[in-house]
Amino acid sequence: MHDEQSNGRWARTITTSFLTLALLGCAPSVKDCHSILPITAEPVSLTTTPAGTHGCSCVSDGVLVIAEARRSGLSWVRGQLWVDGTPVREQDFSTSLAQAKAQRQVETAAAQAKGIADGVRDQVRKAGEALKDILHR
Repeated sequence: MHDEQSNGRWARTITTSFLTLALLGCAPSVKDCHSILPITAEPVSLTTTPAGTHGCSCVSDGVLVIAEARRSGLSWVRGQLWVDGTPVREQDFSTSLAQAKAQRQVETAAAQAKGIADGVRDQVRKAGEALKDILHR
C-alpha cells in the first residue's frame, strides 16, 4: 500500500510538472495583448519580437509597436517595447511613438509631393511632345 501511495504521488508530481511546463511555454492570446501593449490600436496580433521572444504588435498611424510578453505567474506582463523596430524604454515610449508618427507623416507628405511633381512633369512632357508635333507639321 505504501508503494501505491508513493506511485500516486509520483504520478501527480509528474503530471503537475508537465502542466506547469506546458503553461510556461505557451504564447499569450490576442486578448492578453490588449493589456500587454501600451496603446490601444486595432488590429492586435501575436508576433515574435526582434529579441526572438513572444510578443504582441499593432500599427498606430502607420507606426509598428511591439511589446514583449513576459510570464508573471500564470499571467502575462509587458516586457521590452519597440517602436518601428527600435527598442525604447517604457518611460520614453510616448515620446518615441510621437516622433515616429511625425516622421511617418513627413515621409507620407514627401511621397505625395513627389507623386504630384511626377504627375506634373509627365503632363508637361506630354504637352511639350504634343506642341513639338504641331510645330513640325
